[in-house]
Amino acid sequence: MRYALSSGGKRLRPILAMAVAEAVGGDYHDVLSYAAAIEIIHNFTLVHDDIEDGDKTRRNMPAVWVKYGLAHGINIGDALFAYAFKILADSDYTPRLKATLLKILSNTVFEISEGQALDMSFRNESHITENDYFKMIIKKTGVLFSAALEGSALISGANSDILQMLREYGRNIGPAFQIRDDLLDLTEGKGRDAIGNDIREGKRSLMVVYCINKCDEHTKNELLSILDKGREKVTNDDVSRAIEIFRTSGALQYAEKCCNKLAQRAKLAIQQFPKSDAKSLLTELANYIITRTK
Repeated sequence: MRYALSSGGKRLRPILAMAVAEAVGGDYHDVLSYAAAIEIIHNFTLVHDDIEDGDKTRRNMPAVWVKYGLAHGINIGDALFAYAFKILADSDYTPRLKATLLKILSNTVFEISEGQALDMSFRNESHITENDYFKMIIKKTGVLFSAALEGSALISGANSDILQMLREYGRNIGPAFQIRDDLLDLTEGKGRDAIGNDIREGKRSLMVVYCINKCDEHTKNELLSILDKGREKVTNDDVSRAIEIFRTSGALQYAEKCCNKLAQRAKLAIQQFPKSDAKSLLTELANYIITRTK
């Protein structure tokens, strides 16, 4: 468990929780237990995600299941999941608030599981709409951002209007983060095995969905034939060809445009917040998500 957490990461979700506490007039110290639970839940999903995808590297380190074996990898993920709820159960929050936070977190994990199921199921599909994609990505990535924001705001005593603004921020910032992540996979490899792992896995990213719906039949079928080969059969030339299809079709530019639009919506959602360092941080995080290079 320590190894899974020691690999680093951006800690964006707990940072958001702490920033929100200050943005709504609270004290970030009050949300530390909840923020820790959110970050551990995030890492639990990464441990199991690497197993499901067959990824051998995470943040330039051997994935948990590679270092300790598949069976231990599953068990370590389960333990992280349980420990996040233990942190909340042992916290000093009032019983009523604790029950609300536990409900938010349990509902969030359930939605993440739904999003991951959709993501894996889409890898066998050749007819996926953009609406299908965003339904999947909001559940897989967006809901944990929203949970970090909503739970922190509740702990800090925010009213319903503030909660709604933060939900809107989270529902936009999460998908923006994921789309940027998918774009980085084509250039930086995200600290994983190699560039283009999402292509090797047959992942239906926004770029793929764009090509499915916008490209001519020949190009679409060529791309799908690469994605559907199976991880071990996809060559570096296949990856290069898929990236070229994304580039020439306009899919890369479209994904960048969507990412920027989502970040702008997130910033608009918190426009009514009182001016503060915390509000500035939320704005800068939105800017960072669309400009990050790793």
